[in-house]
Amino acid sequence: MNPSSSPSSHLSKSPMDVSTGDLLVVQNLKRQLSETLQILGQLPANGSFIDDDYFYVQTARRLQKVYFHDIIWIESERNYVTIFTIAEVLTVHRPISKVEEQLPKNLFSRVHKSFIVANQRVDFVEKDQIGLRRAEGTIRIPLGPQFKKTFIKSLDHNTLK
Repeated sequence: MNPSSSPSSHLSKSPMDVSTGDLLVVQNLKRQLSETLQILGQLPANGSFIDDDYFYVQTARRLQKVYFHDIIWIESERNYVTIFTIAEVLTVHRPISKVEEQLPKNLFSRVHKSFIVANQRVDFVEKDQIGLRRAEGTIRIPLGPQFKKTFIKSLDHNTLK
């Protein structure tokens, strides 16, 4: 076997040695992965591929990294959202719908026109409220009737019946 054609030889190529065919294969694989993740509900509706567990938000003073696992809930008031994390509270001038597009669907649920919750922080669901776990205790978030059915269905895979 010719050493330059061995299966691992492509790993040692410099970026200048990558052929157009290789790039097409990578682009095709990335597209297929994105489509599969979208089908599984793990890709935002905007179709962008998320390969990190965080996003950046522009606050009044700085560009701040926010890890998805640190978010407890997100609350909106007009065109501002407040992101409540385990460490801090950040306010951002952005509609809640735009923030929702950036969040992984498998980790977050829209539960009210003004609220998004982190699914792993949900302690209980009542008729029209959700209890979220915090270090300081449980906080109650309203559960909108138009979001209730979808939200309850998203919890089905972890529900003991």
